[in-house]
Amino acid sequence: MPGLVSLQMAHCEINTIADDTFLSRGSLNYLDLSYNNIPRITDKTFLGLTNLVSLQISGNPHCELSEKTFDSISNLQELYIAEMDLERLPSVMFTNLNHLRLLDVHGNKIWKIEFDFGAVFPNLQHLDLSRNLLKGLPKRYNDTFSHLTTVKMSENPLQCNCELRWLKHSTKKALDPEYASDALVCYGPERLKYAPILRVPDLEFKCVAPQIVNCTTETYVVMETSSLRMWCELGGDPYPDVTWTRYDGKNVEFTYENTSNYYVSRTGSLDIFNVSKADDGTWTLGVSNTDGQNSHQLIVFVTPYTSTPTAQGQMKTAETLTTNRSTTGIMTTLSGKKGKENNAVNNKIGTVTGDYETP
Repeated sequence: MPGLVSLQMAHCEINTIADDTFLSRGSLNYLDLSYNNIPRITDKTFLGLTNLVSLQISGNPHCELSEKTFDSISNLQELYIAEMDLERLPSVMFTNLNHLRLLDVHGNKIWKIEFDFGAVFPNLQHLDLSRNLLKGLPKRYNDTFSHLTTVKMSENPLQCNCELRWLKHSTKKALDPEYASDALVCYGPERLKYAPILRVPDLEFKCVAPQIVNCTTETYVVMETSSLRMWCELGGDPYPDVTWTRYDGKNVEFTYENTSNYYVSRTGSLDIFNVSKADDGTWTLGVSNTDGQNSHQLIVFVTPYTSTPTAQGQMKTAETLTTNRSTTGIMTTLSGKKGKENNAVNNKIGTVTGDYETP
């Protein structure tokens, strides 16, 4: 069908797209693939769509997007990627979209913005961030918002702390529709829950210094090659950034990709998936936010790996409890140490039976 300008295939139960599907559709300006069951979109899916200006792929839940998905459609002006269960928006995915004027990411699970929209999208005019998991936005977005025509941020669990005070005093032209309807409200702290942001007094936008409220244990005893989780209940507003530091200065912080032996979750727990002697010693939990910082030390005792033959002739790890090697990790600790080594542990020793619930 030569000369095809618009193709609408929404709600068609599409469950796959071949990489060469659109190679001969260079005339397309508008493509709507929304609300299907497309599991994956690669860097080759949209090859050939050099004239595409509007793309709708919203409503394809759990769809996996390549970091180069949009590289071949650099003339795009409107991008709809709403309701796709997206948890992040890596800036590298949008490198070539300098002409983008509208970005709609509502209804996803985005909890943190990793880049400045104004820098990545110099021509952006309309931004929809509503119905995500955003608790706040840094003050640097004030300048970006002042250049936008419309911004939608309602139905996010916004924390009305000192870091969000700027939003009340930002250029309100872009936010006027939501301010007018009182749709932009505080989700926390509790005393301000559901209060329209525009109506909250400046002095009520308060931050709280980070706190280390309680740790599951102060001392861990674990066998080499086992997995370990260290976790403490944290407080503070905004929720603090977390760094775990080993005695030798090795730092571990939160990352989206769990690609190493060490992983810090969004709640601050530390997973070590394969404990070694290098992990033996003092670990320092450091927490910080706008209002201050705090730290706490925990001890890890690593015992040598030992194994004993079972009645069936198989090898069984001695003294170790259930271990679940999932991506989040399960805390595995040991008990039953004897003699002088046991007497050296004068703190509370953490021991777990069965599966450990992810905090």
